[in-house]
Amino acid sequence: AEKRLDAKHLAASPAPDAGDGVAGLDTWIAPANPAATFRNMEEILPTRRVPSGSAVSPLLAPTAPFDVHYSFGGASHDIAEFAARTGTTGLLILKSDRILFEGYYQGADANDRFMSFSTGKSFVSTLVGLAIGEGAIHGLDDPISRYLPEVKGSAYDGASIRQVLQMSSGTSYNEEYEDPNSDIAGFAKIDSGRAMDELVDELG
Repeated sequence: AEKRLDAKHLAASPAPDAGDGVAGLDTWIAPANPAATFRNMEEILPTRRVPSGSAVSPLLAPTAPFDVHYSFGGASHDIAEFAARTGTTGLLILKSDRILFEGYYQGADANDRFMSFSTGKSFVSTLVGLAIGEGAIHGLDDPISRYLPEVKGSAYDGASIRQVLQMSSGTSYNEEYEDPNSDIAGFAKIDSGRAMDELVDELG
């Protein structure tokens, strides 16, 4: 099985540019900073650009204004008020292959690359399904170590692909962003040359 990417395979992140409001490693997840940092992660952590494929499905442009109001707190609100209340920086509403609404806020625009967070799980699940269909993976109940032998001896040793996809592997993981000693904060350490595999090995 192919080894997962570690720090030496990732492009080094440049020094944050104070002119665009991007914070450094110590404060990038502080409450005041996500609007800028979550769309400029390549300035903060090592990254690897994944190009699009040759067959790209285009999204169709809107054909009519998307004037939607909703009730909250005893009052009627529009999309702009929703974005302001929730700290939203980008909002895309689709129906099939057509864009119904696309809006950007807090300095963001259509050219930004936003941090996907848990959206990535849906892509991974889709890729696993394709791999099963192509015979590269036998089934969801296979141990993940069959395909990633480097997880042997870690908290993921013995977990099935199904359990990992459903986030039910039993691994202890602290995703408290404001805790400098949390597991999620530890992933920032790959910037200092630590391999991702080392961080996974430390999970309980």
